[in-house]
Amino acid sequence: LLFGPFGSGTFRLQMAWYSFQMGLESLIGIGLGLAPYYFATAFPKAGQIFGSAIPHNIFFQLFAEAGVLGLLTFCIFLYVSLRPFFLSGFKRPGSWWAIASVGFFLCAMLYPLFINAMEVLSFAFLYLGMAYALRDKP
Repeated sequence: LLFGPFGSGTFRLQMAWYSFQMGLESLIGIGLGLAPYYFATAFPKAGQIFGSAIPHNIFFQLFAEAGVLGLLTFCIFLYVSLRPFFLSGFKRPGSWWAIASVGFFLCAMLYPLFINAMEVLSFAFLYLGMAYALRDKP
């Protein structure tokens, strides 16, 4: 069962909750790449059903590892980068690259493969850069 005691949904909700708790502990987070270590050591009696894994959402991972400042910086970066394409209804030059970038960011929110494998997530940034380079300048 998805939300049973050992289900995949329960697993993801627990990881999100503990990531949120780690992010609240420090303004600058616990450190990049340290979420699996803290999952394994910081909550020994919490009864979580996961071990040392990464959060299965890029925003929760950033909140835990880079804190409020890191998550806010990342969200502002995404907003500023994608705003021109959303406002134009993706009709500007380079819009297909922006759509591909959004697709990779959505995948990074749902499945940890796209967070962990930096060569895959880097495509999101590459496509975003291509969209930005090809857009018509105001």
